[in-house]
Amino acid sequence: MAHDVFISHAIEDKPTADAACATLEARRIRCWIAPRDVLPGMDYAQALVEAINQSRVMLLIFSARSNHSPHVRREVERAVSAGIPILPFRIEDVSPSPSLEYFIATAHWLDALTPPLERHLKHLAETVKLLLARIAKPEPVVDEAEAPEAKGTAEPTVDEATHRPAPVGKALEFGIVVRWGGRPIVRLAAVFGAAAGVVALIFLLVGWPFGGGEGSLLPAPTPGASTPTVPPAHPTSAAATGRPSATAARTPRVSPTAAPISTPTPVERSPRVLWSFKTSYSFSWGLVVVDGVVYLGTGDNYVYALDAVTGEKRWGFETGDDVESSPTVTEGTVYIGSDDHYVYALDAGTGEERWRFQTGAWVQFSPAVADGVVYVGSGDNYVYALGAATGEERWRFKTGYEGAIARLTSPAVADGVVYIGGGDDYLYALDGVTGELRWRREMYDNVFSPPVVVDGVVYAGTWLGGLRALDAGTGDELWVSSPSPSGSLAVADGVVYIGSDGGAYAVDAATGEERWRFQTGAYGWASSPTVADAAVYIGNQDIASNDYHLYALDAATGEERWRFQMGSQVVSSPAAANGVIYVGSQDGYLYALDTTRVEERWVPERPTESGP
Repeated sequence: MAHDVFISHAIEDKPTADAACATLEARRIRCWIAPRDVLPGMDYAQALVEAINQSRVMLLIFSARSNHSPHVRREVERAVSAGIPILPFRIEDVSPSPSLEYFIATAHWLDALTPPLERHLKHLAETVKLLLARIAKPEPVVDEAEAPEAKGTAEPTVDEATHRPAPVGKALEFGIVVRWGGRPIVRLAAVFGAAAGVVALIFLLVGWPFGGGEGSLLPAPTPGASTPTVPPAHPTSAAATGRPSATAARTPRVSPTAAPISTPTPVERSPRVLWSFKTSYSFSWGLVVVDGVVYLGTGDNYVYALDAVTGEKRWGFETGDDVESSPTVTEGTVYIGSDDHYVYALDAGTGEERWRFQTGAWVQFSPAVADGVVYVGSGDNYVYALGAATGEERWRFKTGYEGAIARLTSPAVADGVVYIGGGDDYLYALDGVTGELRWRREMYDNVFSPPVVVDGVVYAGTWLGGLRALDAGTGDELWVSSPSPSGSLAVADGVVYIGSDGGAYAVDAATGEERWRFQTGAYGWASSPTVADAAVYIGNQDIASNDYHLYALDAATGEERWRFQMGSQVVSSPAAANGVIYVGSQDGYLYALDTTRVEERWVPERPTESGP
């Protein structure tokens, strides 16, 4: 499994480590944590080493237990030798032992010594996002015997193309010091530098052999032609993805290998921008359009209502913390959660508060409203049922997760039953009136995407266990399919559409067979898809990716219709209304795009290399 962060912790600190993992993954930062991500039958030590080598950052949960843990020390030592930056997250006021101090003494620390833990976890998530955005994946470390000793000290440099620091102990802008393993990297740089000097001298004497000019080994490019970069297809085997095969013996895992694969076209067709709206921070994971108004929450603590035609702000309501929940709007009321632990009911026309209800932790997912009741999950491990008119609690249900902070999904309500995924790897079906458990089904991994109920079938995605279809009445599994969704699902016309590593996927809702896939120019997470007007709209959420496009794909074939260049990651699920797509970016901009006015834009030609 591709991941960004390896979480190192002592077994006694597992609740805090799980809470950190849930916080990072809720913000689309991929984590590896033991024992959750150790595949059955795999050697434990081998799994740890491979996971560390494939990570980009190590998060160290630092406490008195981890300070004296030989296992943690070996993990930290391996990260340093592999050139992985280490970010200590201190949860106890202790000094590092000499063996750990040797490796982390120069690293910037994040302290989480004072309650509440949530506030420190949010700061941790923002720090990790900044760190991932500014570092390149480390190069393999060369053993000291394989490279000659380098003389002197290399000065840290910055890659002009990516604006990311080179892997040499570079201090980042926000104060995190990246440790890259010391001398082996310097020696490797010396070898490459010497080789580059020889090659450059040859080129000066005989000319560039690959450009297309006179004396070139390759023909010159044809004027007007463009060369698209096509990423490799998404791996579908368990060996390629690192994901387990079907976890339930009775349920076949559908192989997606025969599905057609589409890739970005070399000519860009883009819709016209009607308007844009700028906030001081990034958007939540979703927004809605109801009766000519766009409703959304943002990281600047506000809920906004914007005119869908002009983009002008109608009102803004300030909560006590970030708003990462998506709004639900019905019967003139906006229901939304906030990281300040409250569920809010706001007047849709004026933004005035009608009521608020306090839970025990943050509320990061959308409420569901049915039959005069608001259903919502909280980080305190509870599912709440509240009166839609007054906010009065009707019932609450405790899930089986025992960690510090749970990651409950948004609920789905159908035929008087509430379906919700828990952080304990179970999907729950609860009676909407009483809150009593109807059934629960083990999903064999964290239920990552909110369930969707269509025609008596519940569709839900897990972290590693793929996309699953269950009978809504009994919870029995119908089928399991790869890959695993990276966000919410969209079900339309007998097809389940998901975003996953590197693109969009269409899966037959009845059989789980993959119909098509579309590979974007990135290999990280994709946003949640939206289906409208026979098109699928999806973007990229990968922090390290430079593919900041929103894509419009043909819902039947997966072929690209057009793409739109965003300023950063596409963090929100697009919303569609009256031929307009509304989508938000990590840079704080919300765009309104006219899908009926798409203009063709040619990709610039590659420059032609000339001989001497």
